[in-house]
Amino acid sequence: MILITPQDILYYEFYFDSFEGTPQKVTKGISSVLLSEVRFSEDLKVKDFYYHLLRDKEMIDHIFKFTTRGYKIEKYKSEFEAEPDPARDNLNHIQFNWRTTLEKKDKVKQECQFSGVGHNSDGNRTNGVESSYGIDLTPLNNLANLPLRLNHRFLIEEYSNGLTVHLAAEKEFTLMDVSNAFLYTITWNGYPEDREKAAIEIERRLEKAEKQIERGETISMEEMRKKLESMKKRITGSKTSNP
Repeated sequence: MILITPQDILYYEFYFDSFEGTPQKVTKGISSVLLSEVRFSEDLKVKDFYYHLLRDKEMIDHIFKFTTRGYKIEKYKSEFEAEPDPARDNLNHIQFNWRTTLEKKDKVKQECQFSGVGHNSDGNRTNGVESSYGIDLTPLNNLANLPLRLNHRFLIEEYSNGLTVHLAAEKEFTLMDVSNAFLYTITWNGYPEDREKAAIEIERRLEKAEKQIERGETISMEEMRKKLESMKKRITGSKTSNP
């Protein structure tokens, strides 16, 4: 088991609900302990995790080249170090969590996700539970100083005549799990300038759709299918092309 703090990566030989013994400081780079189960210190922030990866950037870029599609993690440093936008303050923390789906009766699929947790935009809670947010379009300077957490708890749910929970359990994360999810999310829309262009384009399309709805304009399902297929081809092409 390893413990990641803002300053160090510490390896513990024994872990039974708490860290025991004298830890060894990992000095060979974060890539040397990717298969170890991981815990975070309470004061760890998103930028701390990024800097740990950055210190071993050559190996991280190589190991995760298919996850990042070739985007280099060093290119995100300036955005992590920029001042945050105070207008975007609805997130309380960032977490790694398990996305769990029941594909067949005895087959469960799990993926590690990197997501934001916070209040709704109006500052209220829904049934006393904080909302989860996708953050792939969020500038990294607005994530950098947020606490980073591990959410081990997961639910296996089946939607049939209402919501039925089949299993509630917990699962550990390896450093490989969380590194993969982190890098996949921050590089999904390319480099920061590419992400900004994607966000502007999405906003433009939403405004256009709102105006069309106001005017009562509609399109057929067949036209919608063709548009979606065209968008999918363009997106797939952009994700597989070299940065």
